[in-house]
Amino acid sequence: ARKVNAAINGNKETLVVSLDPEDYSPMCLCDRCLALDAKYGQTRQDGTEVADRLLHFSNEVYQRLNPENKHVYLGILIYGYQMELPISAKAHPHHAGMICNFPPRYDHTRPINDPTSEMNRDFLKLVKGWGSLLKQLGYYDYYGHWYYFGPWGMVNKMREDLPVFRELGGTFLMLEAQPNFASQGINHYIASRLAWNLDEDVDVLLDEFFEKYYGPAETAMRNYWMGAERQFALARPGTHAE
Repeated sequence: ARKVNAAINGNKETLVVSLDPEDYSPMCLCDRCLALDAKYGQTRQDGTEVADRLLHFSNEVYQRLNPENKHVYLGILIYGYQMELPISAKAHPHHAGMICNFPPRYDHTRPINDPTSEMNRDFLKLVKGWGSLLKQLGYYDYYGHWYYFGPWGMVNKMREDLPVFRELGGTFLMLEAQPNFASQGINHYIASRLAWNLDEDVDVLLDEFFEKYYGPAETAMRNYWMGAERQFALARPGTHAE
């Protein structure tokens, strides 16, 4: 709390301060932490479902903020061991969460509202649950990934995912994209345009991308990018389909 107060220092332009734990880090298993888990009804004692614990932490920090810093949001990624819904802990009004559509756990061959994917049915349930708990809910997705450098056919996923997320209460985005324009550039372009205006017609944006970027190579490059989209759409549901 002292560090957060020092970081904000009354600056009204500061929107959020991160309280995130390390990336997929195991959580503390000391007696005090396990007792805190139990207080909220968590029976697992391996530190792998800790949403209640982290909401408790966020509340404790927020209560200790100086009055001139109370405008800020405290953010924790909904990811890793804090992915599952809390059992009984309540989020304070200035807690922000960002739910992560993590490729090793969820299916990127299908939109999140496609019922043919069991993994995505689970993810959509979590989006709905967290959306009912938080006033500020962000969406983190990968329109490129560090472990894969081939064409990543995400356009027909993002064109459905992002409007669905907005309808379920989503308020902001964090979209990870690798600097591999030759194999993932179409995702960069369409994602940036939809982030600016989610009501854009994706088919019009695709035409614009192919025509204006590639000129005389428009037809060949359309076939290249749409081939990747078709490959993903026809792949069997599951992780690592690429």
